[in-house]
Amino acid sequence: MDPRLPHAFAAMATLVRADMANPATSNAPTTTVSEATRQAMAVATQLTRGPGGAHAIRSGEWQAPTASALDRLLCAVPVGIAMSTLAPEVLADTVWAACGCATRNQFQAAALLATAVSLSIESRDIHLVEAVQIVSAMTPRGEPEEGPDVLTATRRTLNFQANSVEVSGFSPISPLIHKLSGHTPSSLLIPLAFLASGNRHGSMSTSKLGKLCGEPRLLHIISELLFNFSSPGRHFSHRLMERVEQDSQLDLLGLTEQLLELRPAAPERWLRQAVEHSESRYSNGGRSSFEAPGATVLTRAAPFEPESAPTPLGPARGNAPAGRIVFMNELTLRYDRQSADDALPSGDEWASCEGVQIDLSFTAMRAARAMGIEVVSLSPIGEGPRASIIAEALAREGIIDAGPRVRGCDNGYESKVIGGYYRTKTSFIENVPKHAWDEATRTLDPSDVLFVDGTVKRSREVLSAAENALNHLPEHVRVVLDVSRYEIGPARLPKDNVIMVLPQQGVQGLFEPIMRDRSAFDAGQDPERAASFVINMFGRYTLINTATEESYLARPLRAKTSEVSYITRFPAPTVEPTDPLGSQHARYGVLAAALAQGQTLERCILLANCAGALASTMPGPASCPTREEIEAAADALEERADEE
Repeated sequence: MDPRLPHAFAAMATLVRADMANPATSNAPTTTVSEATRQAMAVATQLTRGPGGAHAIRSGEWQAPTASALDRLLCAVPVGIAMSTLAPEVLADTVWAACGCATRNQFQAAALLATAVSLSIESRDIHLVEAVQIVSAMTPRGEPEEGPDVLTATRRTLNFQANSVEVSGFSPISPLIHKLSGHTPSSLLIPLAFLASGNRHGSMSTSKLGKLCGEPRLLHIISELLFNFSSPGRHFSHRLMERVEQDSQLDLLGLTEQLLELRPAAPERWLRQAVEHSESRYSNGGRSSFEAPGATVLTRAAPFEPESAPTPLGPARGNAPAGRIVFMNELTLRYDRQSADDALPSGDEWASCEGVQIDLSFTAMRAARAMGIEVVSLSPIGEGPRASIIAEALAREGIIDAGPRVRGCDNGYESKVIGGYYRTKTSFIENVPKHAWDEATRTLDPSDVLFVDGTVKRSREVLSAAENALNHLPEHVRVVLDVSRYEIGPARLPKDNVIMVLPQQGVQGLFEPIMRDRSAFDAGQDPERAASFVINMFGRYTLINTATEESYLARPLRAKTSEVSYITRFPAPTVEPTDPLGSQHARYGVLAAALAQGQTLERCILLANCAGALASTMPGPASCPTREEIEAAADALEERADEE
């Protein structure tokens, strides 16, 4: 048996089952074949007449019936089975004529499906990105319609799919809905079918996807067709083949075999010529914004270039100005008690009580300001003594206070018993507007850095504001995600342009609630293993800092390279720490500041290590060395590395 036959028959059999997608036949007996299917069979029959049949379609001698979206897409399936991508323009001409296309969007949708089917026929795994690349290179056909076209929607959709992080088995689609808001529903059918076909674990709501394109039944059947031959793939069994033929009363097997006879006789050699080499034309990822332009390190998750990219790091940045650091957090007060019986401060006592500190993310803000970077706080500010302390501290440090004002509620606090476990009192601000941060996020510039404190997840209202704001996160923004306090933060952050930061000992606390075994504990015993563990979970750049102030950077390599290691160690100055509390947040603030300045990632990490080491020798959790001290220590480390 021709090894391509199961792939081809799966496509044809699913085509026949598209009767379910036709409202006109939804109540008809299961053995009824719709008019759309009969039209697709007519195309298949015409093609089986050999080169003359295909020529008749392309030359216009064969009259395509008036086509609905269902007709056009089903007619594309036999074209994809019979024709190869070796001659993409011939394939395009045939699709245009056979499917009755009239506009550019109609052509692109039909061509994408025909190309995906054509690629699937060969005995190799394919990626739907490859179909997009081939159709993008075809000569445009049809008049363009208003708004972004089908190919643009498909690139955005596949980028979203590859760039999403599943949290607790769920991948939110709200950011995708925002990205596709300018598209007409009719242009979204194939893009969303491509997305749904890769959603094998049910992490996205297909009902929501169906509402976006306005064709839920057709979306279901096209995505099922694509799923049948996408890697890892599943093909129709012989019993199911017989059942479909019996119900449809069509000689599908014979027709499929005739269509396959039109394809080249040497599929492997032909395929190499068609896609330029024996492997898939699709290349895993591309260069991440954390790497220098021109680097061959492939760490980007999105298969297509972003529509807007961050300002480059390093010399390629040119004269671009430094960006800002915008902190997405909730500032609270901290008060450590000797025993659980100690009373909390009340009223004005918060301002005079010894030992009261502002949340550690304030230390990161101070550190960023020490580097000369403009810092913006989005923390909500309430009414009351705690809110006054926080607002005055922001003004004193020159931090722009851009957070929403919340009436009738004071800022929260966190109070732990020193040396005690599970004896913590917390309070969070209430009545935070759901869309308080949307505009600030939407207007971030390509040089800006968004600093997300993972602890925003502790407050339901603050988390809601963060999730809504991240729907509007531009692709050109780099993000520092602080998960050092055992909270993974908002679920809507992508993989690309995000660097996760946490200490080695934080791996256990972050992942034990998720894993519920000892794997997180074991990973936390070694910094390299810790970095590898985190990156395998989230697919993002990960920076692990150790008790000796060193750092280990894990890169999400999408392809093998000899240019960099999977995990890289970065040294730190040798110091005698006297007060390490807050030193790691000084490190994170300097890391974000150096990224906003546009320094290379390697230099950013060295500066951060030096900041953390020097801060650990200074009293107080909010202490931070000067920019001159940090840069001098980093210069010394680089000189020592050069000598070694």
